[in-house]
Amino acid sequence: MTTQEFIFNAPLFCKVMGEEADAILKDLTGYRGFKVDGYNAQKGVESTFTISDGLNCRYNIGSFYANSVRHSVFQYAEPWYVTLKCGRYEDCIDIMLIADSEKHSIMKVGQYPTIAEMHKAQIKQYKSVLANEEMKEFTRAIGLAASGVGIGSFVYLRRIFENQIIEAFEKASKNEDVVKDDFIRARMDEKIEMLKNYLPETLVEARSIYGILSKGIHSLTEEECLLSFDVLKQGIEMILDDKLEQKRKVEKRKKTMASISALKAKMGKETDKIEE
Repeated sequence: MTTQEFIFNAPLFCKVMGEEADAILKDLTGYRGFKVDGYNAQKGVESTFTISDGLNCRYNIGSFYANSVRHSVFQYAEPWYVTLKCGRYEDCIDIMLIADSEKHSIMKVGQYPTIAEMHKAQIKQYKSVLANEEMKEFTRAIGLAASGVGIGSFVYLRRIFENQIIEAFEKASKNEDVVKDDFIRARMDEKIEMLKNYLPETLVEARSIYGILSKGIHSLTEEECLLSFDVLKQGIEMILDDKLEQKRKVEKRKKTMASISALKAKMGKETDKIEE
């Protein structure tokens, strides 16, 4: 896990061990002017964050050299704190972590804004291509993952995926391109093949998302699901990005054709003479 992933993606109580933990602690001291790109949830924009208050605890040893701090973290059974500041708007991210000297691991135990708040702000753009209930389910998935509930988060991601299939089936049915009985009996992979002309290209290419989500729900542990959540969430977002792009194209075409028709009507007979 990278420091960026630890700050912007890692849920509470997720452990990072060994060399990865050492590298994260080194960065969080502000070593060599550490900077990280991430999402500013307060302003709703991408930005760059720097260390404002480097790793410190009540013993106030955060001003030591990076290596000293890194070793000190494992000497005290105390919460450690770090603050990162947005380079554009000076909004802050506050993180609290603890360390386990025996396992040589660190664990994030507090954060503001929360991971859920960061990710919820980012998915607002999908309101135009998701129904209200689907938006709620996407939000629940993010909230559960941020709280360390991996299996439950997979349930809601899978529901969003399934809803894309149902929506495509309804469109195909109106055009009589799919037989309902055949669709009902088909496995998910077969359903996607039947509906590929009605589905976002990314969904067709990344159809394995559904199988991974199903395996997570039935076979994986909470921790295994949490480790995979961000990749699968990004996959769902790519599918929705395709739908957004298609929606923009349709709206642009509709607007442009209406403008052309209005322009032709305004010019009237002069346009007809040109056409002759």
